[in-house]
Amino acid sequence: MNRTPLRAPARSRQSRISALLQLVIVICAGARLFYEVEDHLQRRPAPALAAGSIHACPVRIAAIVPVGPNDPRRTVARDFAVVLADARGENHVSGSLWISASGQPFSVAFRDRNALADDLGGSIDPIVVRLPHEARLEEAFVDRYDDGRAPRPCAIAGDWSGAMTAALHDDMAARIGTPADTGALAAQAIRDPEAACENRSASPQTLDDVPPSVPAEAIRKKLTGDVEVRLDLDASSVVTATTVIASPNSILNAASLDATRASLFRTAIRRCRPVPAKYIFVVSYLYDRH
Repeated sequence: MNRTPLRAPARSRQSRISALLQLVIVICAGARLFYEVEDHLQRRPAPALAAGSIHACPVRIAAIVPVGPNDPRRTVARDFAVVLADARGENHVSGSLWISASGQPFSVAFRDRNALADDLGGSIDPIVVRLPHEARLEEAFVDRYDDGRAPRPCAIAGDWSGAMTAALHDDMAARIGTPADTGALAAQAIRDPEAACENRSASPQTLDDVPPSVPAEAIRKKLTGDVEVRLDLDASSVVTATTVIASPNSILNAASLDATRASLFRTAIRRCRPVPAKYIFVVSYLYDRH
């Protein structure tokens, strides 16, 4: 699986899956992914430098889980544990987080915390964040990185959404465990988000595209072509609606819708705020004659 960032083409086909129709069905990913299905953790290199004063920061969010004895995939809580990773390897880092919860942006400063290596190796040192009240996690990213000179604003990359917490794999949830809420860092409401954001935005993205289960009739008829699915994402990056808008054959529609609903996406971010968005997901069916 390719772990390099997705480069979306000019058209709105940001993700493709090629289903090779043979006696033995082989599914191969035709898009470059941000996310791996087996561990539900972002694995991506540091992004390219953004324009102006925004920088590509080496530190990213590797996982966020709620603190407490209940389901580690719940997205409504007061305390959350944030695990960081560093593209340069396991490292002690300082900076701040931007966390959007129930429509409100918060800032949390952290200092000298251990970040995992880019392959997620190392000792987990969760940053426990305490919101002023229970809220729904929507989006979080490393806001500023302190390299020992002056904290610098980071491009929105290596971020985390509530949908990703909901999809967290058992292995990672067990590895993080149940962090103690002692020493929790109080999240501070960002009073002027427009000024603090410095005009940072990001387009919707596919994080994990799940291959379709190709219908037997499609294999028998050797159906090929692109099924385009329009999906609606809420501010937590949860898929709320799916509609087939183009298809070579209706036999492929149900499998394409199922694949879309099983895939993982990140909604648009406008000036540091996650916003509902529409997105086109394309499932490509190709027939391999060999």
